[in-house]
Amino acid sequence: MRYCIQCGAPLPEGSSVCPNCGSAQPGATVAPDRVLAPQDAYAGVTEFQVLKRRLHQEARAWTICGIAMAVVVGMLVLIGFVMIIVGVASGEGAISAVGALYALLYGTLLGPIPVISLIMGKKVMGYYDKADTDCSDAYSHMYSVGSLVFTILFGEVAAIFHLIGFIWFRTRRQQLEAFRARQQSRARVG
Repeated sequence: MRYCIQCGAPLPEGSSVCPNCGSAQPGATVAPDRVLAPQDAYAGVTEFQVLKRRLHQEARAWTICGIAMAVVVGMLVLIGFVMIIVGVASGEGAISAVGALYALLYGTLLGPIPVISLIMGKKVMGYYDKADTDCSDAYSHMYSVGSLVFTILFGEVAAIFHLIGFIWFRTRRQQLEAFRARQQSRARVG
């Protein structure tokens, strides 16, 4: 018996599209994950789908933070250069030079943050893409205290999604470890 990779509904034999949600199906047969209890906010959604949703949200947040910080850094550097030009043109070089120095210094110090954010967005999206075949990296990322601290330090908005995922993983550890074990046993058999 095959099951939908998106919603977990049983698929008729030979079906390439889920009759329940309409998503396209690959040829592999996959057993369904445990469905969460009805009182859960994600009722009817498998834990694996929540894992992927959390990873996608975090990857998007890292990318948005990276782009926003790149704009801030660019503006600080631009302000620094404008202040230098205005100071030289107006003859008040000392006052403008101090302000320009601060703007350039902050721009330079903050420069690595957008790069780190964009790299982390790409890395988390890699966990998301790989989770269908091996969720071990995604599991380790979401469950790691070090990863959470790193996210809080460098990814302000991403930290919100990572913290939610971290708490979610802590409360569902047994179910997720069982899912990971099933996934690994399927990989060994296949």
